[in-house]
Amino acid sequence: MDAGAAYSGIFRIPTDTPAAIRSLGGGYTTDGRTVFWRQFVAEGADPVTFRVGDGEMFGRDASGCWNGVRPQPCLNR
Repeated sequence: MDAGAAYSGIFRIPTDTPAAIRSLGGGYTTDGRTVFWRQFVAEGADPVTFRVGDGEMFGRDASGCWNGVRPQPCLNR
């Protein structure tokens, strides 16, 4: 992160509030309004309920599971 941007590796995260970015694990971050996977927006992901379990590389929110930016059915709950 620098004064005006937040990054995932060398790629800029598309947020207007870079100071609010926090890691969720598994390559996911949030600014509290949007969930990102690396530098991509996870359209439809819920930043309030989004979680990445210990050792997992996929996310879960109230709607189901996420593989990168793609929602998908959860194989287990």
